[in-house]
Amino acid sequence: MLKNLVYRILHPYRPAAYWHNIGPEELTERLSTNRDLTIQQLKKLQFHTVFEIGIGEGHVTEAVLNECKISKYDACDMSPVRQHEAAGRLAQYPQFTSVLEPFQTIRLNHQYDMILALQCLMHIPPRDMKSIIAKMIRHAKKYVVNVDYYNETKERLAPHCFGHDYGELYGRHGWQTTKINLLYRQAMYIATPP
Repeated sequence: MLKNLVYRILHPYRPAAYWHNIGPEELTERLSTNRDLTIQQLKKLQFHTVFEIGIGEGHVTEAVLNECKISKYDACDMSPVRQHEAAGRLAQYPQFTSVLEPFQTIRLNHQYDMILALQCLMHIPPRDMKSIIAKMIRHAKKYVVNVDYYNETKERLAPHCFGHDYGELYGRHGWQTTKINLLYRQAMYIATPP
Protein backbone atom coordinates (compact mmCIF):
# COMPACT_ATOMS: atom_id res chain seq x y z
CA MET A 1 0.00 0.00 0.00
CA LEU A 2 2.76 2.47 0.97
CA LYS A 3 4.79 1.39 -2.05
CA ASN A 4 1.82 2.15 -4.31
CA LEU A 5 1.33 5.59 -2.71
CA VAL A 6 5.02 6.50 -3.14
CA TYR A 7 4.88 5.33 -6.76
CA ARG A 8 1.84 7.52 -7.48
CA ILE A 9 3.49 10.53 -5.82
CA LEU A 10 6.62 10.11 -7.91
CA HIS A 11 4.63 9.47 -11.11
CA PRO A 12 1.60 11.79 -10.92
CA TYR A 13 -1.26 11.20 -13.33
CA ARG A 14 -2.56 14.29 -15.08
CA PRO A 15 -5.48 13.05 -17.23
CA ALA A 16 -5.76 15.94 -19.71
CA ALA A 17 -2.05 15.94 -20.56
CA TYR A 18 -1.73 12.15 -20.50
CA TRP A 19 -4.58 11.45 -22.93
CA HIS A 20 -3.87 14.44 -25.15
CA ASN A 21 -0.36 13.11 -25.78
CA ILE A 22 -1.19 9.41 -26.10
CA GLY A 23 -0.57 7.81 -29.48
CA PRO A 24 -2.36 5.08 -31.41
CA GLU A 25 -3.23 1.78 -29.77
CA GLU A 26 -2.46 -1.55 -31.39
CA LEU A 27 -5.36 -4.01 -31.48
CA THR A 28 -3.66 -6.75 -29.48
CA GLU A 29 -4.96 -10.27 -28.99
CA ARG A 30 -6.00 -9.25 -25.46
CA LEU A 31 -8.04 -6.29 -26.71
CA SER A 32 -9.50 -8.33 -29.57
CA THR A 33 -10.58 -11.15 -27.26
CA ASN A 34 -12.26 -8.84 -24.75
CA ARG A 35 -13.87 -6.91 -27.64
CA ASP A 36 -15.46 -10.12 -28.91
CA LEU A 37 -16.65 -11.11 -25.42
CA THR A 38 -18.05 -7.61 -24.91
CA ILE A 39 -19.98 -7.71 -28.19
CA GLN A 40 -21.46 -11.13 -27.27
CA GLN A 41 -22.87 -9.61 -24.07
CA LEU A 42 -24.05 -6.35 -25.68
CA LYS A 43 -26.02 -8.29 -28.32
CA LYS A 44 -28.17 -9.69 -25.48
CA LEU A 45 -29.37 -6.16 -24.58
CA GLN A 46 -32.09 -4.10 -26.29
CA PHE A 47 -30.76 -0.69 -27.37
CA HIS A 48 -30.76 1.60 -30.41
CA THR A 49 -28.99 4.74 -29.19
CA VAL A 50 -25.54 4.86 -27.59
CA PHE A 51 -23.17 7.41 -26.13
CA GLU A 52 -19.66 6.00 -25.75
CA ILE A 53 -17.14 7.57 -23.41
CA GLY A 54 -13.51 7.14 -24.45
CA ILE A 55 -14.03 5.68 -27.90
CA GLY A 56 -10.33 5.03 -28.44
CA GLU A 57 -9.79 3.93 -32.02
CA GLY A 58 -13.36 2.68 -32.40
CA HIS A 59 -12.77 -1.09 -32.61
CA VAL A 60 -15.73 -1.99 -30.37
CA THR A 61 -17.82 0.82 -31.84
CA GLU A 62 -17.39 -0.60 -35.32
CA ALA A 63 -18.46 -4.05 -34.14
CA VAL A 64 -21.55 -2.60 -32.40
CA LEU A 65 -22.52 -0.63 -35.50
CA ASN A 66 -22.11 -3.75 -37.65
CA GLU A 67 -23.92 -6.18 -35.39
CA CYS A 68 -26.65 -4.16 -33.67
CA LYS A 69 -29.48 -1.98 -35.02
CA ILE A 70 -28.23 1.47 -34.05
CA SER A 71 -30.07 4.68 -34.97
CA LYS A 72 -27.73 7.09 -33.15
CA TYR A 73 -24.20 6.54 -31.84
CA ASP A 74 -22.35 9.49 -30.34
CA ALA A 75 -18.93 9.34 -28.71
CA CYS A 76 -16.10 11.32 -27.17
CA ASP A 77 -12.43 10.88 -26.48
CA MET A 78 -9.60 12.98 -25.01
CA SER A 79 -6.88 11.70 -27.36
CA PRO A 80 -6.69 13.60 -30.68
CA VAL A 81 -4.83 10.71 -32.33
CA ARG A 82 -7.31 8.03 -31.24
CA GLN A 83 -10.40 10.16 -31.88
CA HIS A 84 -9.09 10.92 -35.39
CA GLU A 85 -8.47 7.20 -36.04
CA ALA A 86 -11.99 6.34 -34.87
CA ALA A 87 -13.59 9.10 -36.95
CA GLY A 88 -11.80 7.83 -40.06
CA ARG A 89 -12.65 4.18 -39.40
CA LEU A 90 -16.32 5.00 -38.77
CA ALA A 91 -16.93 7.68 -41.41
CA GLN A 92 -19.12 5.27 -43.40
CA TYR A 93 -21.74 5.14 -40.62
CA PRO A 94 -24.16 8.11 -40.89
CA GLN A 95 -25.53 7.46 -37.39
CA PHE A 96 -22.06 7.98 -35.83
CA THR A 97 -20.59 11.25 -34.50
CA SER A 98 -17.60 11.87 -32.25
CA VAL A 99 -16.08 14.86 -30.46
CA LEU A 100 -12.69 15.52 -28.95
CA GLU A 101 -13.75 16.47 -25.45
CA PRO A 102 -13.77 14.93 -21.96
CA PHE A 103 -17.12 13.46 -20.88
CA GLN A 104 -17.07 15.72 -17.84
CA THR A 105 -17.48 18.86 -19.98
CA ILE A 106 -19.80 17.63 -22.75
CA ARG A 107 -23.35 18.98 -22.72
CA LEU A 108 -25.72 16.14 -23.44
CA ASN A 109 -29.21 17.35 -24.32
CA HIS A 110 -31.02 14.04 -24.23
CA GLN A 111 -30.86 10.48 -22.95
CA TYR A 112 -29.47 7.43 -24.73
CA ASP A 113 -30.57 3.82 -24.36
CA MET A 114 -27.01 3.03 -23.30
CA ILE A 115 -24.04 4.92 -21.95
CA LEU A 116 -20.96 2.83 -22.72
CA ALA A 117 -17.44 3.15 -21.29
CA LEU A 118 -14.92 0.50 -22.30
CA GLN A 119 -11.62 0.45 -20.44
CA CYS A 120 -12.23 4.09 -19.64
CA LEU A 121 -13.61 4.53 -16.11
CA MET A 122 -10.53 2.81 -14.72
CA HIS A 123 -8.63 5.94 -15.82
CA ILE A 124 -10.81 8.28 -13.75
CA PRO A 125 -9.30 9.23 -10.36
CA PRO A 126 -11.50 8.17 -7.41
CA ARG A 127 -12.22 11.79 -6.44
CA ASP A 128 -14.04 12.31 -9.78
CA MET A 129 -16.01 9.06 -9.99
CA LYS A 130 -19.17 10.15 -8.14
CA SER A 131 -19.87 12.98 -10.56
CA ILE A 132 -19.03 10.86 -13.63
CA ILE A 133 -21.35 8.03 -12.55
CA ALA A 134 -24.13 10.53 -11.73
CA LYS A 135 -23.85 12.09 -15.19
CA MET A 136 -23.83 8.68 -16.90
CA ILE A 137 -26.97 7.64 -15.03
CA ARG A 138 -28.74 10.94 -15.78
CA HIS A 139 -28.31 10.37 -19.49
CA ALA A 140 -29.03 6.60 -19.67
CA LYS A 141 -32.56 5.31 -20.31
CA LYS A 142 -31.84 1.59 -19.99
CA TYR A 143 -28.19 0.76 -19.33
CA VAL A 144 -24.86 2.03 -18.17
CA VAL A 145 -22.21 -0.46 -19.27
CA ASN A 146 -18.51 -0.37 -18.51
CA VAL A 147 -15.63 -2.79 -18.95
CA ASP A 148 -12.77 -2.23 -16.53
CA TYR A 149 -10.43 -3.90 -14.06
CA TYR A 150 -11.99 -5.75 -11.15
CA ASN A 151 -12.17 -3.48 -8.15
CA GLU A 152 -10.76 -6.38 -6.09
CA THR A 153 -7.37 -6.32 -7.80
CA LYS A 154 -4.56 -6.17 -5.27
CA GLU A 155 -1.86 -5.67 -7.85
CA ARG A 156 -0.32 -2.27 -8.32
CA LEU A 157 -1.93 -0.67 -11.34
CA ALA A 158 -0.24 1.83 -13.62
CA PRO A 159 -0.45 5.45 -12.41
CA HIS A 160 -3.26 6.12 -14.91
CA CYS A 161 -5.38 3.15 -13.72
CA PHE A 162 -7.61 2.80 -10.65
CA GLY A 163 -9.77 0.00 -9.26
CA HIS A 164 -13.30 1.18 -8.44
CA ASP A 165 -16.25 -0.55 -6.78
CA TYR A 166 -18.73 -0.11 -9.65
CA GLY A 167 -21.54 -2.01 -7.92
CA GLU A 168 -21.35 0.37 -4.99
CA LEU A 169 -21.07 3.46 -7.22
CA TYR A 170 -24.15 2.51 -9.28
CA GLY A 171 -25.95 1.29 -6.16
CA ARG A 172 -25.82 4.78 -4.63
CA HIS A 173 -28.33 5.76 -7.32
CA GLY A 174 -30.49 2.69 -6.78
CA TRP A 175 -29.26 1.00 -9.97
CA GLN A 176 -28.74 -2.77 -10.02
CA THR A 177 -25.41 -4.06 -11.33
CA THR A 178 -24.60 -7.32 -13.05
CA LYS A 179 -20.91 -8.21 -13.19
CA ILE A 180 -19.66 -10.49 -15.98
CA ASN A 181 -16.06 -11.62 -15.69
CA LEU A 182 -13.98 -11.27 -18.83
CA LEU A 183 -10.34 -12.14 -19.34
CA TYR A 184 -7.22 -10.32 -18.15
CA ARG A 185 -8.60 -9.22 -14.75
CA GLN A 186 -11.39 -7.26 -16.40
CA ALA A 187 -15.15 -7.42 -16.04
CA MET A 188 -18.22 -6.00 -17.71
CA TYR A 189 -20.57 -4.13 -15.40
CA ILE A 190 -24.15 -3.69 -16.65
CA ALA A 191 -26.14 -1.24 -14.53
CA THR A 192 -29.91 -0.92 -14.92
CA PRO A 193 -32.38 1.50 -13.32
CA PRO A 194 -34.59 0.48 -10.41
